Amino acid sequence: MLCARACGTESNCNTANYNTEDNKCDLFKERVEKNSHGAAMITSRGCYLITKVEIARSSQEIKDPAVPNPGVKWLHFTPQWCTGAGRGVKFGGGKTAEECKEMCKEGCLGVEWWETYTLSCYNCTDPSKRAPYTYTNDQSYPPHVFLKSNS
Repeated sequence: MLCARACGTESNCNTANYNTEDNKCDLFKERVEKNSHGAAMITSRGCYLITKVEIARSSQEIKDPAVPNPGVKWLHFTPQWCTGAGRGVKFGGGKTAEECKEMCKEGCLGVEWWETYTLSCYNCTDPSKRAPYTYTNDQSYPPHVFLKSNS
């Protein structure tokens, strides 16, 4: 089982890292719990033994195993954003990552999704303007960029 596939079989899994020493995938799950005092990020970790692993093309790229639109494969970059110059219309707030990707219809190249607080979703109109987002004190941190893959 590949790390990305192992992550895809688990609900709320957002990152899978391969541990070469132990030949296992470390899966990181996150969920937002909202209460009267705001939101809290809950993180848990699970380990799965595997025999093969899928290596991403760069340390910030994760092949997203979830398929919200049939036949669409996604590349996942975080903490990155499309920048003000590379994004268009706001698709909405209060969206999950899957709901945000589902709003990316024909002609849409990708989306920018903010994981906490506003859960905002934007149309990523120019992926070449995508950049790392380093302001970790932002209450909506971390942002994610999901781009449609041609492969």
